[in-house]
Amino acid sequence: MNAMLLTVATAAIFLAARRKLSMGVSAVISGLFLAWAAKGITGGLQTLAISLYTTFIKPEGFNILLAVVFINMLGNVMRASGAMDELVYYIRMLSRDTRKLVFLIPSFTTLVAGPGAGVLPAPLLDPVGDEIGLSQEKKTVATIVFRHMWYSVYPIYTPFILLEQTSGMPYSALLLPAITSLIVVGLVSTRLVFRDLPVDAAESAVAAASETASNGVRSILHAIGKMLFAAIPLVVLVVLRIGFKVSFTVSCGLSCICAVLPMSAERPFFSELKRRIIEGAIPGFNWKVMETVAGVLFFSHVVVNSGLVSMLAPALSGHALSLVILSVIVPFAIGFMIGSHIGTVGLALPLLLPLTQANPETGGFLALFYLSSLMGYMVSPVHVCFIGTLQCLNAELKEAWRMLVVCGAAGFIVCLAFGVYWSL
Repeated sequence: MNAMLLTVATAAIFLAARRKLSMGVSAVISGLFLAWAAKGITGGLQTLAISLYTTFIKPEGFNILLAVVFINMLGNVMRASGAMDELVYYIRMLSRDTRKLVFLIPSFTTLVAGPGAGVLPAPLLDPVGDEIGLSQEKKTVATIVFRHMWYSVYPIYTPFILLEQTSGMPYSALLLPAITSLIVVGLVSTRLVFRDLPVDAAESAVAAASETASNGVRSILHAIGKMLFAAIPLVVLVVLRIGFKVSFTVSCGLSCICAVLPMSAERPFFSELKRRIIEGAIPGFNWKVMETVAGVLFFSHVVVNSGLVSMLAPALSGHALSLVILSVIVPFAIGFMIGSHIGTVGLALPLLLPLTQANPETGGFLALFYLSSLMGYMVSPVHVCFIGTLQCLNAELKEAWRMLVVCGAAGFIVCLAFGVYWSL
């Protein structure tokens, strides 16, 4: 019954979105239904109150919404200032192949791990993808997968740190299944994103880059310097977040300030500052994106606060294939339903730990738990990065999600294969 409620509530978001109803609104409606169905009137009201508090008032929830605002604003200001065009131009000079840019740009933003940060590469990929004929849906898949797949081996990623500290699993236990998953997901996603490209467009992009690029070391260093100058707001974001451990929201806000401030003497300072605020910062405050992200966050908090996930534990723990179910199937399902990797680790890990701690030889299943939850989170219809990228790129939900699921399913199958093999 609990699993059915979660399935119906999640499916309702998709159905409403396909009917052109706002995904944020449909997520709120599904959350209201789920709270009432799981807890009744009194318990449902309490669940809703806690979920509203967690989404809009509690610092963790409010900071996510604020970070998404800053991310969208940053991309918009950099586009209005011309920094985005410059950045893409000089990166192309160095890489020469536009298809490599589509892979490298989101991969680089893996370093910036924060709520909704997956939206960050979207405005960079938008003009790049146009040059080789990528659809908005393929740009969305590239943005999400080429960024998130690296978290399978990223040792300072918050969900991994939580798992490591809670379970004692060493990083070495992760390597074999993680590298296998990374290779498989990378190959599948690359195939999906770059297949059926117009050959002429791809070749002309490569040719244009080759003509522009210079073989001289001085020209290459000049291009790198220009690229870094154009990317100053992004550099500030990365340095503050990685180097000084500043909160993601504050880092995004300061990088927005850097993007708004003119750093070139080509135009009068105050007139250019005014133009960037009017054309970049103000339109960058996107109410539609805010509404969507707030709605899906509210839904995921309702799922957590309703207690439905923990109610599933007794039905699963006594099964003959408990290790495979609890380390692969359950974390994938929970990650899919709540759209939070760290939330999935916190919710589902207590179900698996008693089995792995009782038998140290089953420790490898903790690695599968981490990877499978990552795959479920990556393809979740309420994943903040996915929803924000869809809105940013104005992509069609159905087609983008269909390709995304194929990529996530490839990683899930790898985890399942390891799980079944180890349990034999």
